[in-house]
Amino acid sequence: MSDQPAPLRDFYFLFFSFSLTRHFTTTDSKTTERQALIDRRAELIKEITEGENAARFKNFKLTQHHQFLKTMVAPFLPKRTSRNITNEAFFDLFTITASAWELAIRLFQSRLTFQYIWNDAGTRFSIDSHEPLDCRISRLTLQFEHCRVMLAATPAVTVRNDQGVHIDIKNILKSGVLVLG
Repeated sequence: MSDQPAPLRDFYFLFFSFSLTRHFTTTDSKTTERQALIDRRAELIKEITEGENAARFKNFKLTQHHQFLKTMVAPFLPKRTSRNITNEAFFDLFTITASAWELAIRLFQSRLTFQYIWNDAGTRFSIDSHEPLDCRISRLTLQFEHCRVMLAATPAVTVRNDQGVHIDIKNILKSGVLVLG
């Protein structure tokens, strides 16, 4: 890995530190160790995004992600002679990719840990973690009737703050789900 360019080496280290962060969040470890790792990750992100090759690295990664997403989306676009729709879709896809890049930078530099939970189909509806998208029945009734989740359209998002003496965990977004009724 020593023959890789500096941003790529940093990216590999980031991936490794992200893996370690996932390990530390699933095992019993000291909060200070976990926070030190999160702080180091934030420092690396800052170095990568503000370094001398930052613009070139960002352009390379955005292009790489955009090309990957284009290959996924292309079969769903119309195959007519109207190239305007396809070009507009690909431009919008690049805008989404760039926005996701900027959001990821902010999330990783925040020194917080975000967890995204996609509920499985067939799980029981819960007021605490689900928001129904497709029915007019009250959430309390859905829970008491033991209704099941058909599809999770959006994830539940939890934020964890390991700074300081205590660990703060907050649910900041409930999962938007379609309910079997």
